[in-house]
Amino acid sequence: MNMKARIAALGMAVAMLIPAAGCGKDKYDVYNYDLSEYVTVGNYKGIAVEDIELGISADDVDKHILLARSNYAEYTRKNGAAALTDQLNIDFTGYMDGKEFEGGSAKDTDLTLGSGQFIDGFESGLVGAKAGETVTLNLKFPDPYPPSPDLAGKPVQFKVKVNYINEQILPEYNDEFVKTKYGYENTKAFEEALRLSIEEQNKETILFNRINQVWAEVLKNSEVKKYPEAEFNGRYQSYVEYYTSLAKQEGISLNEYAANAGMAVKEFEDWMKSEAEAQMKEEMVLYYIARTEKLSISKDEYQTGAMEYARNYGLTSVSDLEAYFSPEEITQNLLFDKVLEYLAEQAVPAAK
Repeated sequence: MNMKARIAALGMAVAMLIPAAGCGKDKYDVYNYDLSEYVTVGNYKGIAVEDIELGISADDVDKHILLARSNYAEYTRKNGAAALTDQLNIDFTGYMDGKEFEGGSAKDTDLTLGSGQFIDGFESGLVGAKAGETVTLNLKFPDPYPPSPDLAGKPVQFKVKVNYINEQILPEYNDEFVKTKYGYENTKAFEEALRLSIEEQNKETILFNRINQVWAEVLKNSEVKKYPEAEFNGRYQSYVEYYTSLAKQEGISLNEYAANAGMAVKEFEDWMKSEAEAQMKEEMVLYYIARTEKLSISKDEYQTGAMEYARNYGLTSVSDLEAYFSPEEITQNLLFDKVLEYLAEQAVPAAK
């Protein structure tokens, strides 16, 4: 994912979550009226941010080489203890302060030990585990932690069940391997390409971290005076339809779905309303800044950006994307991306 696509993911998260699941081709209202009646936007220029510094080590390159070899590995079921380069199938649950936290759990997940996919200590803590065992890992999120800044530096406990272990039979790493499998003349050229790729990923991570900081500050500096009634009712109804659809897929009612989530019906309704309000606040602030700074999306920007969105969704053309999202929705998200990028450019390094 390139830098622009990483920014795009933020805009998609703001505006396309509910439509993507429930009413994908419905047009979003673009608040084509004076937003100052509804929202006060505070300072958004010159916000101080703490940029992270990321380098490239030999270990980083080695991890990518391991992943490249793993793509062409053969597997055989293993009965003994897990070792580096083994592929484990795991279920895991994450706890903070004794409670499960959102996004910290998954089932039936394949993990190659030593690949660096998880935070430090997770993979090494599974070395020596056997199939059927449950391992408890007491770890700490790195600081900073760009994928989720709210978790940075916080202690976390993972309970990991090892479902089964596959021993990898890795292909030999040599010039012939990188030439036939990846199209590079030799390992030197391949490793140089890896370094460039890691460098680009680091730039994206730094930008992603900067955007998260700036956007959080902009939202804190802004206040909603009131929510446009018609738009709020429509947004709330989208949430109701979305979760009703999820409940229907499970063969249960929305009330039962709420109960399974550990909430009373009224509590679940209030939660959906708060989510709708939060989403609308973000949209109104983004539109306000876009209009103030005269930011818009040209036809060329639409084609280029929509094509990047399409690739992120595993699609091959803009028309394929438009089968799921209307041009208005796509334009809106491209505009939001542009605003977020603008805000990051206006930020300044925090004093040390």
